[in-house]
Amino acid sequence: MFATSSKKDIALIDRSDVKEALSRSQPSTVDEVEQLLEEAEDPFKVDERLAEIADELQAEHSGHELTTEVIDVVEGSSPPSDERVGKLIEEAEQLLAGVDEQLKQIRETVDDLEDGSVVLVESLE
Repeated sequence: MFATSSKKDIALIDRSDVKEALSRSQPSTVDEVEQLLEEAEDPFKVDERLAEIADELQAEHSGHELTTEVIDVVEGSSPPSDERVGKLIEEAEQLLAGVDEQLKQIRETVDDLEDGSVVLVESLE
């Protein structure tokens, strides 16, 4: 993730986005540059975001290794580098997005069932 000057802020922009824009043989369009600037100007507080993610992970994936790692960072028992914090946030958001997609698919399946259908819910754990 692209870090701002403050250690507590991280902009929602990947270095790869900037490198890609700079390495093109043709200049970036105005829209592409404006999008990169907007993303860079919208930082979020890392501590706040990690705490939110820790709560979400605890609710959805309490036994997952990533949950434990994020909680350790939030509690201060395992202070990581800025780069690692960015990766943790990204990995956690991907994990949570996968849960959202699974729930969406389940809802769609249940919505398509006829009235009076019986549904068996089985734990995967």
